[in-house]
Amino acid sequence: MKYSKFLSLGASVAILSLAAACSSGSGNPTTGEEGGANAGTGGATSNGGNGATGGSTSTGCATTTLFTFESDQQGWSLDTSVGTTVDVSDDSGKGLPYLNLAAPGDAGVVAVAPGLGWSGAQDYDIAANRKGSLAISAQYSNWNQSITAQVGGLVDTATGEVVDLVDKIISFHVKITGEGLTTSDNAGGGMVFLKTGSAYVWGQGAWTSIVGTDSWVSLSINTKSPAEKLAGWDASAPKQLGIQISSSGGGGTAAAPKPYGAPRNVVVFIDNITVTCAP
Repeated sequence: MKYSKFLSLGASVAILSLAAACSSGSGNPTTGEEGGANAGTGGATSNGGNGATGGSTSTGCATTTLFTFESDQQGWSLDTSVGTTVDVSDDSGKGLPYLNLAAPGDAGVVAVAPGLGWSGAQDYDIAANRKGSLAISAQYSNWNQSITAQVGGLVDTATGEVVDLVDKIISFHVKITGEGLTTSDNAGGGMVFLKTGSAYVWGQGAWTSIVGTDSWVSLSINTKSPAEKLAGWDASAPKQLGIQISSSGGGGTAAAPKPYGAPRNVVVFIDNITVTCAP
């Protein structure tokens, strides 16, 4: 799997509240295959907005819900930093351009710009009294394309302290609707990331393949043993939490690209972002 690299554009503040009542999801999400490293080192921060309005505190290793998206997008935004012009993970810098659909730069042209908002029609917990989720609309038209949603200012408003993410598993619940990310024989997917410290050092969870549509899938990062991390990454100093959804590499190169097919329109729903202790 190929990943993108985003440039750092600084930080802003979005506050987490861990005190209000929340909906708790149930179900049996699945995960897919692992991939290679994401070389991201920075990235744009969320552009303001309200902090989390849901979430429950807990003691010991009980699950804590950070975001439920019961009424709004809770400070989350799309990353608008331009990616690298080529992916260099496995073909000596001759890969296809890796396109951030929200910031294509000079790497390509996006016919339909992605959008981020809130939906009251979808919820990971089908029995929730107040339904809601983060919703991202996008059109994928080739391999190596991605969208990234993220939030900064990871502070517990009840205590004023930075949220403790040391030795934790942070899980996102994701549903893809519409035409899907790619053809079924080469599925797209995504991964969760956490940037830490003043330099926004990158760490990520395992790549998770998302095959098909209309089912909730769990994506996560284990901060005790992340799948990939850069030197200096420190979960005790979290700065930005996010998720990247990609059309994957497709197996082609710039010299011999694999056909992608017609553009595919999707809506990505994200809900019930939780934290629990890593074993």
